Amino acid sequence: MKQSMKANSIADLLTLTHKKYSHPILVIGDIMLDHYLFGNVERISPEAPVPVVHIESEEYKLGGAANVANNIKKLYGKTYLMGVVGEDLNGNILEKLLRDNNISNTLLKKKNYTTTTKTRIIAKSQQLLRIDKELTSVDYSGELAKLVKKVMDNYKVIVISDYGKGAIGSPLLKTLHCSSSFILIDPKPKNFQNYREPYIITPNKKEAEIFSGIQINGKQSLLKAGDIILKKTGAHNLLITLGEDGMVLFEDQGKVVLHLPALGRKVYDVTGAGDTVLSALALGLAKEMSLLESCIFANICAGIVVGKRGTAFPTWDEIFLNSNKWNEYLKITQW
Repeated sequence: MKQSMKANSIADLLTLTHKKYSHPILVIGDIMLDHYLFGNVERISPEAPVPVVHIESEEYKLGGAANVANNIKKLYGKTYLMGVVGEDLNGNILEKLLRDNNISNTLLKKKNYTTTTKTRIIAKSQQLLRIDKELTSVDYSGELAKLVKKVMDNYKVIVISDYGKGAIGSPLLKTLHCSSSFILIDPKPKNFQNYREPYIITPNKKEAEIFSGIQINGKQSLLKAGDIILKKTGAHNLLITLGEDGMVLFEDQGKVVLHLPALGRKVYDVTGAGDTVLSALALGLAKEMSLLESCIFANICAGIVVGKRGTAFPTWDEIFLNSNKWNEYLKITQW
């Protein structure tokens, strides 16, 4: 474990990560638009036993793969985004957000595709309803693979943000299997059988249970689930995120298993936390940090965003402002 750490403290780790040059990161995946409607509830509808929300403001944010790219960008990483959007109003809004955030991209624009949009209605900081507008019965991974093949050799780190909305599929994953880059995958059950020997795969607890067929209720069941996932995917490494219980890293095909703790703090909103883990992990590797150090950095960043409202990103100011609090993240246990 000590051999995987170049830094001697969290402060050293953060300073080193911040200063190091970052190789560019290619982000490929399901691009989403997160739409928020904020308001107040003062009465119940006379038409049905539901609250009447008086909308006071609305906000659009980058979601899915676009949120991964935005997290990297906000941490001063170099990134390029590839994915699919529809030729619709929400697709136009999404493209404008990418321009406003200076995220370079190549997007497949499709007439018969609906830009994936998640609308959340929130009153007094409580989410009342989420409305999803999406099309999941399509597969544009073949077309996307042709575009990716032209540029993938330019990237040392390639991130796959798979939400099962049509951008990621067997043709694309086969193409990337030929790459010498670090391939990081945030997975979904739809494509589990198509993942081919990635550098690391990052399921959450629920996804790990689906992939492995094991109900995770403790250390031994988690170890068994991790072993099954590694064997089925051929992944070199595996990171299972456990929310308030931290993360478990299976290094070198499970030869070393490490538990990374989560810092006890108020969780405001878990939306996009997995995107932040993926983006910070990718940035650490793009800066040639060790895998363990990159996971610790990702753990810190995720701890920041869950304390924010909605789809969010960490900033270096926030990271350094609380750096004296992060030493708990070094209490790593080898299983």
